[in-house]
Amino acid sequence: MNKKMQFIFNGMLLACSSLLLRLTGLGFSAYITQHLGAEGTGLISLVNTVYGFGITVAVSGIFLACIRLCAAALAKKDSFALFTALQKSFLYAAFFGFIAMGLLSSFSKFLGTRFLGDERTVESIRILSAALPFIALTTVTDSYFTAVGRVYKSAVSDFAEQFIKITATVLLLKSAQPFGMQASIVAVTKGSCIGEIGAFAVSFLLYRQDTKQMKKQTAFAPTKSEGLLRIALPIALSTYARSGLVTVEHALIPKGLQAYGKQKQDALADYGIVRGMALPVVLFPASVLSAFTGLLIPEFTKDNTKQNNDAIDRKASLSMNLACTFSVITAVILFVFGNDLGFAVYKNEKAGQFIRIFAPLVPFMYCDTTADSVLKGLDKQVYTMVVNIIDAAVSVLMTWKIVPRFGLVGYIVTVFTTEILNFSCSAGKLVRLVKISFAPVHSALFPAAVTSVCAVLMRRIFSRFLIGNILLR
Repeated sequence: MNKKMQFIFNGMLLACSSLLLRLTGLGFSAYITQHLGAEGTGLISLVNTVYGFGITVAVSGIFLACIRLCAAALAKKDSFALFTALQKSFLYAAFFGFIAMGLLSSFSKFLGTRFLGDERTVESIRILSAALPFIALTTVTDSYFTAVGRVYKSAVSDFAEQFIKITATVLLLKSAQPFGMQASIVAVTKGSCIGEIGAFAVSFLLYRQDTKQMKKQTAFAPTKSEGLLRIALPIALSTYARSGLVTVEHALIPKGLQAYGKQKQDALADYGIVRGMALPVVLFPASVLSAFTGLLIPEFTKDNTKQNNDAIDRKASLSMNLACTFSVITAVILFVFGNDLGFAVYKNEKAGQFIRIFAPLVPFMYCDTTADSVLKGLDKQVYTMVVNIIDAAVSVLMTWKIVPRFGLVGYIVTVFTTEILNFSCSAGKLVRLVKISFAPVHSALFPAAVTSVCAVLMRRIFSRFLIGNILLR
């Protein structure tokens, strides 16, 4: 299998597995929403913002650092450099994973009661902290599988995590529900923690099996670690800043809605509908795109190492045009069928309304993801993180000032402003580095027109079919 076919095969494999995982995740999210309600979904979303910051500290930039070092070693056919990078990556991940666990566990009461403002979140934060070292170590194995082109092994680990998490959560939730909201939220977080531990066990077994033969042919010797630290530490520091700002932003949203005049329960419910229901649907199709954009990093790293500028220009142009086409088609479908999706998945009309509101933002979000992946492959990861920090800082400022005055409308304006800002900065940098050949008619206007016509016709046919069935009954 040549490199092009291997890239397409790996991308399709990741896309299919990601779609299936996201679809399962959406179904599971709907299950959780039905059992916890909008308020419970809001509480889970708040817990996940703090948990997300813990994951940021645990990972500390190791995914990109490991994948770039492995890709560079493979480009030079240097197996010694490959395994040296992996050794250092595992040590780095373990170190930061346990630091993150200790910090989150130690400050769980402060984070739950003072920062999030809800004592029901404290135990869940403490439980989730136990998963952080395993997430960090799994990130290293995933980086290796991506770099060597055997992404199906990462997919196996992801499926294992999903299966274990859902099974454990369903069993725990059934026994916890009679004891109230807090017990139910704890059950959900315990299920997530068990799933991450299971994912690491499966991933590491696959990694050991994959590297067994290569290790026999490789001698190890101590080497300097500047390569790993040079890439990982700047990313770590910048992701700390960005993730911290995002966490603050999410904590401010329900507080801002309360300041706007909503009761605490209603504010959490609205936050849960937007963050826990609408946005997961909007981002669901991104799993297809993310499958390919994740593979772009090692591809551009190899071309950049070899200084193959023509290949970089060609691949970057193709990537951005395809991302634009895919995102425009997705945006139209979400806008036309948004209400139907909200009701079908969550039995919630308000979720459908927000899906339609955020649909026009999809091209900016998806194309920004693609541009960021290309830039990271070209060793511009620090720039992307600076942009993300600026994005997060603007989000915090606007959420703090606008949401208390305008409510959810203010939050929607904040999301649109920051996403467009982020895309503009990333795309502008990419255009300055690479010769992008963009075809707006073929990549955006024509797909938008065709998809609009087809989607509207399908919706009308579907509506008449439903009306006909109702009349027949």
